[in-house]
Amino acid sequence: SSGHDAERAGEYLIVHLPDSPFGAAHDTWLYGGSARDITLTLPAAYDESYTYRISLGDKTLCTPETALEISNDAGFLEISVKEEDGCAVVTRTLKLSGPQISPDVYPDYLELMRAWMDQNRTSVLLK
Repeated sequence: SSGHDAERAGEYLIVHLPDSPFGAAHDTWLYGGSARDITLTLPAAYDESYTYRISLGDKTLCTPETALEISNDAGFLEISVKEEDGCAVVTRTLKLSGPQISPDVYPDYLELMRAWMDQNRTSVLLK
């Protein structure tokens, strides 16, 4: 057991990666439209970094190893998945440039948040 929230799906185990309940993933502004005509003011300029080490034991990491980086006017995101010393190691970092998201920067903000919230990047698949 990894200590993380996990669910079985046939012969697979899906490990859901936890994060701060006050983090960007729980911001209700994420459910807005694809464009804005006024500045969005967030509760904070999110600056989050998480590293997860999930012991594989007799399991195999099925999530592809990846290194995603996005840097734009809204901020920076980096998500990596790798296998190291019998563990799945996942690193997730999000740093926004500031709490004010102007209409012209809003598409960049959405790009970061869609990648941050992508279910394929918030869980690990083991078999």
